[in-house]
Amino acid sequence: MKKYNKGSSFNIIVIIIGLTMLARLIGLLRGAFIGYNLGASFDSDIYIMSLDLTTGIFLGIGSGIATSSIPLIVKCKGEKIRSIGYIFNMTFIMSVVISIGYYMGAPSIVRLFATGFSEDKLLLTIQLTRIMVPSIMFITTTYFFIGTLQANQKYILSALISFPSNILFFIFLFFGIERYGVVGLAVITTLGWLLQLSVLAPSVIKHKLIPFNMKIDFKDKNMKHFFIGIIPIILVTLTLTFNIILDNKAVSFMNDGSVSAIYYGKLMFQAIVTTTVYGITAVMFPKFNQKFLENNYEGLYQSVINVLRSLMILLIPMLVGLILVGPYVIGFVFERGIFDEGDTITTVMAFTGYTSFMVAFGFVDVLNKAYYTQGIRYIPIIISIIITSTNMLLNSLLASQFGFIGIVAGTAVAYYIGAIISFMIFSKRYKNFSLSGFGNTFIKTLLGATFMGISIYSINKVLERNTNTFSSSRLGVIVIDVLVGVVIYFVVLIVLKEQLINHNMGKLKTNPKDWFKRK
Repeated sequence: MKKYNKGSSFNIIVIIIGLTMLARLIGLLRGAFIGYNLGASFDSDIYIMSLDLTTGIFLGIGSGIATSSIPLIVKCKGEKIRSIGYIFNMTFIMSVVISIGYYMGAPSIVRLFATGFSEDKLLLTIQLTRIMVPSIMFITTTYFFIGTLQANQKYILSALISFPSNILFFIFLFFGIERYGVVGLAVITTLGWLLQLSVLAPSVIKHKLIPFNMKIDFKDKNMKHFFIGIIPIILVTLTLTFNIILDNKAVSFMNDGSVSAIYYGKLMFQAIVTTTVYGITAVMFPKFNQKFLENNYEGLYQSVINVLRSLMILLIPMLVGLILVGPYVIGFVFERGIFDEGDTITTVMAFTGYTSFMVAFGFVDVLNKAYYTQGIRYIPIIISIIITSTNMLLNSLLASQFGFIGIVAGTAVAYYIGAIISFMIFSKRYKNFSLSGFGNTFIKTLLGATFMGISIYSINKVLERNTNTFSSSRLGVIVIDVLVGVVIYFVVLIVLKEQLINHNMGKLKTNPKDWFKRK
């Protein structure tokens, strides 16, 4: 993997997004097979609620561990690497203790978040939650390894770890789901995380990135700094997960399948949106830290600005396109077997609601990384509290009047409020942060996305009048929409002379090789 380490940020970002997108699409296919076998039903609700209360929560914690470890590992070279060993040992011990406590407290935890479930539904959810508890240890260790690899600019393996576990899922879904049901699915989920850990471990050991021993030095300053700082970072990282759990809690009072619709909508959202955002920040976060350690504050701020502008260029048209194409994608991917047209409609509503705040989600994530780089943790915590409390308030206000759609809309509004506040704080905090480029990029991006959206909508109306609604027709509509949308969007941006697009086009024309190799 050395050859990638020396490549440009652009090269690495493209590779990471490509590999992660492929992994997410395979995960989406896995979700489609789960939908085929379970639909949006009683069984799928208890599995998904258990999944969100175990792997869902601890994926956020694991991501927080990776985020916290990267600045420290970038800093701790040479003799200081022993601190990484102390932190790893302490993290593993804490994950074991938490797992034991979580297993014992599973009944109370499930009853707290699945308030609307019937008694038999609650008991089965508790059973599945306990089966998936060991995944807590596997997730925390896996993400510590991911943070260690990324801090050492080894990105590729982290993007590949889900492939073997997805193979395990497919084998079970083909040959074991009818016999073992959701209980067997919970077991496979836990084994899948053990398999992901097993994929990363050899590389970490081979490159001696963590000194594996049984020592813990409680006086070590780096270890103290890590565990003091990790709590707010984990809480912030869990914001999306916790808000989805709040949505699940609100819809648990509704019909069977409502929790499942949230899950399938979230699965689509993660497959496309979080892949793009995390693919960029996974590469840029270590670079933010390197610039900060070099006291290159101008370079740091400029990097943050460029990443945010790039996110607007990528995510605004993606938002418009996914809302228009989403119903076809969900119908094509999920609508088969037990998963019927009614399930598709509720899943489309969930997906549309979550997709609508993708720009806000991207801004919040990048700005949080910028704050962490500088050792600022209280601002992301404040933003997280604002988002979560706003969502809770809107759930209580909108659920009774607008039902399912009101719940997902409330989450979207909460994220935009949080993103705007975080953006305003950052822009006022730093003099080097210019808003002129943002306004220019936003207007041109919005115009490009508008032309693209009108074109896609018009094409779909024509196609709907001339095609059947079979899956093959849906696939054709998706392909046409994507191709036409991408071409129209970038043509508009080129005509409007958007600065970032023109800069890259100029580089490509003058020296294509240099464009792909640039730092």
